[in-house]
Amino acid sequence: MAKEILNMTFAHDSDAKEIVNTLTELVASRSRKEWGAKFIDCSEMDDKEYKENNEKTKKAMIAFACNKAGLSHCKSEEDMLMAKDNVVFRSVLNSIITQTLTSLTLRYMNPLISEFADMETIPAGASKTYEIDSRALAIAQKANYTSNVTIVPTHAKSGITIKPQMYSLGASLDFIRLLVNDYDWAYDVAKVYAGFVFAKYKACVDLVYSETVLAGTPFYQATFALATYQQLADDVALFSGASTGDVVALGTRTAFNTITGIATNGGFMTKDEYIRGTYLKEIAGVPSIVVDQFTDGSMPVNSANISSLRAIPNDIIVLVARGRDKIVKLVQESYIRAIETDANENNLNRMEYSFFQAFGAGIATSSFFGVQNTANA
Repeated sequence: MAKEILNMTFAHDSDAKEIVNTLTELVASRSRKEWGAKFIDCSEMDDKEYKENNEKTKKAMIAFACNKAGLSHCKSEEDMLMAKDNVVFRSVLNSIITQTLTSLTLRYMNPLISEFADMETIPAGASKTYEIDSRALAIAQKANYTSNVTIVPTHAKSGITIKPQMYSLGASLDFIRLLVNDYDWAYDVAKVYAGFVFAKYKACVDLVYSETVLAGTPFYQATFALATYQQLADDVALFSGASTGDVVALGTRTAFNTITGIATNGGFMTKDEYIRGTYLKEIAGVPSIVVDQFTDGSMPVNSANISSLRAIPNDIIVLVARGRDKIVKLVQESYIRAIETDANENNLNRMEYSFFQAFGAGIATSSFFGVQNTANA
């Protein structure tokens, strides 16, 4: 049976604010160490500083929760089990974790997502409507009786509404281990944060790296050829109100390698560049930017499942105009909550949680983008 834990607020408690701020920095640093600079835009602590601050923060959290719950101390495993049975103690810890997760989503940018998505935070239960005004303006027409061109009296904006949907992620906490020196609290919180970031990233990727989103339009090319690839880039610039040089291609290294074999017929110098860089920095004059592949642990890794575990298709390249509207708008709620699940009878020392946050992604842009399929290259 699941029950929601009360999320407490500590608006006027400086100790709680300091704990949340320090834990937020620790989680951000651990996230960068585990998943790289392209995962989160922050600085990374050295190992010694991280370990010292992590241990201090863990002890400060436990002491703060004990004080709020009316417990004298938590210095032994028996003390921790007694604290575990105190609903206020658990609620305080839960509140610190959820406030930390919320702070992370507000304070740090994710370079993976920001390549092709704008992220906006809204209040819980709200939605966001984007007014889209096309950059391809109507041209003034000659108004005479002999013209057979339809006269456009005005132009109008269209609204696209994105409603966040609830996502959840489970985590477990072994209360007996909390007092052990090597217990890495920040890493446990980082895994929850990273899980939500990946879900947001995948929601954006699934919209953009798709064979169907632009099928039937000139902005989708099913077969690669240098001439049509260049034309696609020019059209993206044309209808996005951007310069030709602003258009870049985003894809995995595998996707670029598929088409560079066709693009490397320019003699020995071109071949050398291809060998040295694995992929060409430019293909048909369009800069190539490798997007890091990402995955999760949703299924066992074996030969049958590995393709499903790759978040980004390896046979699609997306062309976008930098400095313009981002293709996707990612809308997230500013509130994260947790549900506690009763422990199994054979695991009474462990607490099981499910964290919840609502977010949604949608294509809402006045800028065009292009999709190049490389499967037939």
